[in-house]
Amino acid sequence: MGAFSLNVSKEECCRNPSPHVSWTPQTFTSTGDLFYWQELIGGAPDCELCHDTCDGVKCPQGKECRRRRGVPKCVCLINCTQRLRKSRKICGTDGKTYNNECQLRRRNCKRETSVSVAYRGVCRQSCKKVRCLDGKRCLEDQNGLPHCVHCQVHCQNSDDDRVLCGEDGVTYRNPCELRAAVCRRHKSIRIAYYGKCRANATCLDTQCSEGLSCLINPVNHQPLCAQCKTRTCSPLSRYKVCGTDGVDYKNYCFLMRASCKMVLAIDTRHSGSCDIKQVHSKADKGISLPLSLEHLFAQKHVKENG
Repeated sequence: MGAFSLNVSKEECCRNPSPHVSWTPQTFTSTGDLFYWQELIGGAPDCELCHDTCDGVKCPQGKECRRRRGVPKCVCLINCTQRLRKSRKICGTDGKTYNNECQLRRRNCKRETSVSVAYRGVCRQSCKKVRCLDGKRCLEDQNGLPHCVHCQVHCQNSDDDRVLCGEDGVTYRNPCELRAAVCRRHKSIRIAYYGKCRANATCLDTQCSEGLSCLINPVNHQPLCAQCKTRTCSPLSRYKVCGTDGVDYKNYCFLMRASCKMVLAIDTRHSGSCDIKQVHSKADKGISLPLSLEHLFAQKHVKENG
């Protein structure tokens, strides 16, 4: 634990309401002295805990002070009813399965996180069997994993009149129409290029926006504009994906790097290894939800619903 202050009186030091604050009469001439005592010696000499009771101790919201082995400690207050304790497993918005809501709340309190319930049941590898709550719909991200988001299946009014061609070969009157189509099919439809879809379009006659490169979609042989600038991919990502080319990739970033290198629009077929047997329709090929799309839907929902 770091120091709150150096060379102050015990009274001044112990005004801090944290249950962990301690004071020592030892004088430190610099923070280097503090480092020496703390890291190399194992702690300052004659260190005294400021609080031995809960009097004067303030805890963060959701916690209260309790004495544990004679020492005050901020412990979690979990409002957990019998019904919640007996509830079935749930999937959190962090992608982890919890035995019940009580376990999720306890983890939030201890780790000071704000994970909420994504849907009932164990966490799935796709939108199949996922039943979202609060009017949300399930969409799969770029890793093929499901997320419950607010989205509209029909486009209302839109001020954006940019016509665009989706990677599915369909012309959409505006981005709103494309978002509605994504919501209906539970999977993303990447923008191939702006303008109406052209039957015999090629990369030679397709102008991509600045910073994008033209790839060939192996499904319909149409051009697709994608971000292909130098990618730094972390091998530590735990989200292995199976590409539409039948190859396993460490994560989506490595898939996109290979896609750009081969000038082919490879996408996520499903999460995990390609050895995992999963049923896919023809419409599933080459489609996934970019990370930014989940935020796009969330921001749009907030804007429309105040």
